[in-house]
Amino acid sequence: MTHVETSMMIDLIEGRLGGPEVAACKAHLKTCSVCEEEYHFWRQMNTTLTSMRLESPSDELTQQCISIFPGAPPAGGFRRVLGKIVFDSFFGPSVVLAARGESSARQIVVRIDEVDIHLRIAGSGARRRIQGQILPRGQGTTVDAACVTLLALGRSTQSTTSDALGLFDFRDVPKVPLVMSVKLQSSRLVGYLSIPE
Repeated sequence: MTHVETSMMIDLIEGRLGGPEVAACKAHLKTCSVCEEEYHFWRQMNTTLTSMRLESPSDELTQQCISIFPGAPPAGGFRRVLGKIVFDSFFGPSVVLAARGESSARQIVVRIDEVDIHLRIAGSGARRRIQGQILPRGQGTTVDAACVTLLALGRSTQSTTSDALGLFDFRDVPKVPLVMSVKLQSSRLVGYLSIPE
């Protein structure tokens, strides 16, 4: 078994797996620290969500949450879209991109509406460095002063602002699944993308 899928971990936590699947998942969790850490995160999340201290959200908050997803009716203010990975050197190395940095660095290109975001993920051990550049795909899109935020699942948040060329840099990023948001001031766009481990 490779890594346990998140959906299977959640099914395990909520008791929806059969005996053989439970045994296979538990055996894998004993030997894989990556999956074990993610399993503990989702178990804690489940415990938090099922506690008696929770209150129902307001209608306004519910509508804000619904508006994050694609196909939701546009709300006033910023548009929200999800990014699509169009290239990942982890799945298909490229000689051209490998020439831009160390060969062990992972290169990812993400398309979010009218911009492409080029990411370079490097580093070994528990910490990584993520460098990136936001590149406009059309006329009239300004990438200067875009707010770029990284959320490490349940751990920490880092934010920075891109320079006039759309460049940004994050150091000491934990080696966990990440969610990145990019907020362009010029086009009122907020894009979200998930960066795998």
